[in-house]
Amino acid sequence: MGTPKNLVQNSKADLGWDTRDADYTTWGNAVKDYCARHEIKSLSGASDSEKAALVEAARGFTGFNPAIRACLAAGSDFHKKALEALLQDCMKKRSETAENLAVKRALKRPRPDEDEADGDGEEPDVGEQNTAVVF
Repeated sequence: MGTPKNLVQNSKADLGWDTRDADYTTWGNAVKDYCARHEIKSLSGASDSEKAALVEAARGFTGFNPAIRACLAAGSDFHKKALEALLQDCMKKRSETAENLAVKRALKRPRPDEDEADGDGEEPDVGEQNTAVVF
């Protein structure tokens, strides 16, 4: 069994995409948008009906060449496994992006002790960084 990175690269190739294919990027963004609209946060946390609907919708998104689309429509297990691996990767990237944005927003917020330091006539500690906690 290969590493997750190799699995994603192999799955892309199995579904007819190059490493940095614009069609794959378009397809991946459509998957992320679908998941956001349907409030699917992770593939493992989704119900069976949500997973089935996501797989069905993902087959219809633009980006597949006609031969691969026909293989997916025919129910090829090989192509279905590749599709599921890429869906898992898209969900992971979506989750990581949301987490990174939450951390950046938390770091931009002013700390409560900054107001106190200004009121006492003291300089706030410049060397300290905000601490972000993601749940």
